[in-house]
Amino acid sequence: MAFTGLPKQRGLSPVNEPVRESCDAVITSATRRSPHHVAELADTEAHMETDLVSRLEEAADRFVIPLRMNEGFDEPALLQLQEQIDHCGTPWREETHVPKRAALILAELHPSIEACAWLYEGNMRQRIQEAGVVVAEAVIAALD
Repeated sequence: MAFTGLPKQRGLSPVNEPVRESCDAVITSATRRSPHHVAELADTEAHMETDLVSRLEEAADRFVIPLRMNEGFDEPALLQLQEQIDHCGTPWREETHVPKRAALILAELHPSIEACAWLYEGNMRQRIQEAGVVVAEAVIAALD
């Protein structure tokens, strides 16, 4: 791996911040990475993305499936779903795309919750419909 010395008098570190005592080298855009290293990075990123989508799917299932099975409203599962949506939004907010599987999960959440609401009566139906709106808003906020 090639490093280029960055003169401390320029006052720049590898991320254009003030120089720290131990910081005196950067990896330049001209630095060549081995194909093996690039493949390793791609595999790590793919694994992290797959893990993120899997956790999103688990959180969605934990909330929606009991609703669909007429087992009632699980408030902690809703909170966990909102948290997971926000967690996914952090790395994807600046991206031009999200993984297809995640897009499908996120797109189907509100309609699924809304459909489940019609299995219930009165206040419970309204509570579930409101949860669907909250989830839809969380998706928008996470990716906006």
